[in-house]
Amino acid sequence: MLGGVRQRPPLGSSVSQPLPGRSRRYAVAQPFPEGWDMEVEDEEGFEEVVGGCLVQHGQVWNGDVKIHYVECGDKNGELVVLIHGFPNFWYVWKNQFLALAEAGYHVVAPDLRGYNTSSKPDGIQCYGRSAVVSDMVLLIDHLGNGKPATVVGHDWGGFVTWALAEDFPQKVKKAVLANVPHSSVFGSALRSSLRQIRRSWYIGFFQLPWLPEWLMTGNGCKTLKAALGGIPSFQPLDVDRHVKAYEKAGVIKGAINYYRAAFRDYWSAVTPRSTPVELPVDLIWGELDDFLGIELAVIPSTVATNVVIKLLPHSSHWPMWDDPKQFNSVLLDSIRSQHATPADQVHEIPVVSSSEGLVD
Repeated sequence: MLGGVRQRPPLGSSVSQPLPGRSRRYAVAQPFPEGWDMEVEDEEGFEEVVGGCLVQHGQVWNGDVKIHYVECGDKNGELVVLIHGFPNFWYVWKNQFLALAEAGYHVVAPDLRGYNTSSKPDGIQCYGRSAVVSDMVLLIDHLGNGKPATVVGHDWGGFVTWALAEDFPQKVKKAVLANVPHSSVFGSALRSSLRQIRRSWYIGFFQLPWLPEWLMTGNGCKTLKAALGGIPSFQPLDVDRHVKAYEKAGVIKGAINYYRAAFRDYWSAVTPRSTPVELPVDLIWGELDDFLGIELAVIPSTVATNVVIKLLPHSSHWPMWDDPKQFNSVLLDSIRSQHATPADQVHEIPVVSSSEGLVD
């Protein structure tokens, strides 16, 4: 709740300790207490320390659908919305919170509908384009002080960001995409590239009823643990947070329903665009992505006309985890810059190496 902070529910021990000489907003993360219950994050106003930054939990309602979010930074600052993908939730942005907050931004990371403690409506159509985008419009209206937001999306959150920029450009100051192509580029690759079809085999599997949910949640989310545990930059605590989020009733089904909705054409624009997106778009791409080929990073001028593509040669599908310092530097540069660059080409400036940082 923006108007005030509720008293933190008793957790049995302290979760954070303020840094000397700093605002209480920024604090040192401590291990979670034994038996810590993630359900408390559904308490509006609950605070915890994530990635060294004190974040506050809140919620907005889109009709009967609750959208849970965390926020940090200056609530009078420029709004930056961070939208997660699959198989993640708001926590995937933990390494960006402190950098963005210290830069003066109002940082908001929602759980998409179907994920974590956000509502999980029944019906595949409830996870289509118009429904999901309307959640983000409401969030921006509620927290943006009447101004458009910079929207940053990763994976499925990137598809949401693209749709938001196309359908409600007045709500978006700038779109920043992390390892996600435009849906038209991705769809074309799935029709023509055997390599991409093999990489995206799970999309077809997710169309089956109940079996994907059973496989993902069985044996204490063993499959999810194995998938996330195989990402070198994910620590055991990070995997545990994800498992706790996905163990909640209906989360796996809600998350997979995005793929089912897309397969059933619920993610097509109601009114196809006759003109490309003109607002600034930055595409940050880890070249070691095992799921999406680098060729998908090229955005045709028929899709967007003001695009810059920033390649991270040593990052994977999760560039914000592989090298947070590097990614945050590129992200802050993207948020601050307003460019006008012809699309239809891959820009190698700035190219980033893990050892050198940004180079021209």
